[in-house]
Amino acid sequence: MSTVSPQLQIPVGFRFLPTKEEILCDYLQPFIKGDPIPSGVMEELDIYGENREPWNIFNQDSAEESFWVITKLKKKSKSRIERTAGDGCWLQQYIKEVKNSDRGEVIGYDKYFKYTRKKSQKSNGQWSMHEFSLKDQEALGLSDYVICEIKNKDAAVVSRDYEECEGEINKKKKRKLMEVPSTSTNHFAF
Repeated sequence: MSTVSPQLQIPVGFRFLPTKEEILCDYLQPFIKGDPIPSGVMEELDIYGENREPWNIFNQDSAEESFWVITKLKKKSKSRIERTAGDGCWLQQYIKEVKNSDRGEVIGYDKYFKYTRKKSQKSNGQWSMHEFSLKDQEALGLSDYVICEIKNKDAAVVSRDYEECEGEINKKKKRKLMEVPSTSTNHFAF
């Protein structure tokens, strides 16, 4: 199996916002075939199993928008996948088809999951995951690898409308609009 190539580096300031088709065709397919993919975007990582709660793998308070990983699915049977992670599991919410932009053919799937734990245990955030897989992996002789985008919706993301001041986040004050005298001939004044 291919690994992430160290010689294909992502430039500083690059923002990773691929389309679903690009995830499947430009990252997952080459990875499965053994071709190199750029490093610094995603890494190969087992996200299932004991002590694999998302906050034990990723920084739960990170201002990162999302974490991208390539992981191998753990099969319970031919048609069932084991998605247990630590004391909880990833529960599927829905599936969407990913279509080729040229011909409109289904090339894969985007499955959406939420991480849940037993009712008595705290979840340390609202974790969600998009799992991208190729269509007919077994029929085509491809592997069971998928690409996952994992997010914590409770992460302290500071947007441009906020500024940090002495450890507190305060909303920036908007500029007051200048008052226009009533004698003004400008009919478009606010």
